[in-house]
Amino acid sequence: MSLIRIRTEKQNGVVTKKSVTERQVEQAHPLAPVNVDVVANALNLVEVARELGSKELPPSDQKGRVSEEVKIDNEIQKKVTEYASWTEKDLQNHQNRLHSDESDIRSSKLAIPLMPAQFEQESEMFLREQESDRLELLKEYRDHTKIYEDFRKANNLQRQAVIQSKPAFWTKIIVLVGLIVAEGALNAHFFGMNMEGGLVQGFIYAAGFAAMNSLVMFFIGRYALCYWSHVSKTKRRIAVGGLVFALFYVVFLAFFIAHFRQALQESLDGAVIRAWLQMIDNPFYLTELASWLLLGLTILCGLMALVDGKSAAGDYPGYEAVQLAYDKAREEWDHHQTELREKLDDLKKRYIRQMEDGIAASRNALQSFRQTINEKVNTRYAYEAARKNARVSWQALVGKFRDENRKVRTTPAPAYFDEWDKDVLEDIKLTELNFSTKEQDDEMLVELEQIVTELAEGADAHQRRILTSFNKYCSAIQADEGGRSE
Repeated sequence: MSLIRIRTEKQNGVVTKKSVTERQVEQAHPLAPVNVDVVANALNLVEVARELGSKELPPSDQKGRVSEEVKIDNEIQKKVTEYASWTEKDLQNHQNRLHSDESDIRSSKLAIPLMPAQFEQESEMFLREQESDRLELLKEYRDHTKIYEDFRKANNLQRQAVIQSKPAFWTKIIVLVGLIVAEGALNAHFFGMNMEGGLVQGFIYAAGFAAMNSLVMFFIGRYALCYWSHVSKTKRRIAVGGLVFALFYVVFLAFFIAHFRQALQESLDGAVIRAWLQMIDNPFYLTELASWLLLGLTILCGLMALVDGKSAAGDYPGYEAVQLAYDKAREEWDHHQTELREKLDDLKKRYIRQMEDGIAASRNALQSFRQTINEKVNTRYAYEAARKNARVSWQALVGKFRDENRKVRTTPAPAYFDEWDKDVLEDIKLTELNFSTKEQDDEMLVELEQIVTELAEGADAHQRRILTSFNKYCSAIQADEGGRSE
């Protein structure tokens, strides 16, 4: 309902109504003045007055009012009753709004001071729910931390392990396979010269020897040479022994392959035995350049496979696995800790936002309360103005009836035509409506203003308590983690 303010003035003894609102009160408004012309036409007032006057009615000596004037009374009474009905509804709406605004402010008065304690209760409940998972992850993290630190201490390591990615590891496997294929392909020419199968049969022999060479050297590099820089002397000896064996093995295999290739020049039958006997008798007796090239190629591919195997083992035996297990446990623990802090932070922000929203809502409700008080006053004032204007309209209609009656009479009009029955006018006046007074509303406004002021002044203390509790919970979470090795 738009705000209506109506001011009444007396001009020449007649009450008039002027609007001082945002817009003029239109005729369609429930408190709009009675349209005298519409009522007169509805009652056929002029014609009836003249008709009665032409018949010298009412008689000059009549004391009481005629039924036509009573009809005017009823019409105006009906209109004033409508005024009262609408006004009661409008005032009831305003009264309901006052109660609603008051309730909102009082609810905030009760709710806002409780928010810090509610934040603490909800936070502690959340932490208790997470306690089991948190302790399990913490135990796993501490166990892996101890393993990690013990390993570093036992092996005199000050750095982190170099983590080999899966693509890097599989690249080394691909290199190993490439060495076998490349060595087989290069040696196939040397083996296939005197074979019936030519290069294909030669490649089969060459690939077999290449696999024996590269695979053995790769595994020596991965599982023996990896201990080259180990802190344990025993394991360093394993690395030295592995290197000596690898060198002996690759040289021995290279000479055997070279003699085997040379034995093939005579015949494939018995070539293995002839090659073995010749190598035992005189290993350096290689009569062709191709045999020496084959020997060198075999040694080169073997050494490359040895280096590839060592690099595939990582920078320190066992350190990578320990580092990965520790990193995983730490990552899971850190993720869990971060989730706890983020959840607590969300709770903190939610309660602070609720507090700010509650104070803002209380201020809005207070502003609404003030405005509603003014609207109630204006509605009452508008009703009084409408009721007074209804009386003016009643006088105008009755006066119109009497004037028109006099115009056609030849006899004097009844004496009561010059009198106004105050009792009739009092019948139009309604009883006082039963709503809170302006004074009562103002008293309530002062009380609510005090509540809102106290809420605003206490908000900082409530927020500080929430922030203090939040920091306490985060510190407790951080304290669980303890020291960390890097």
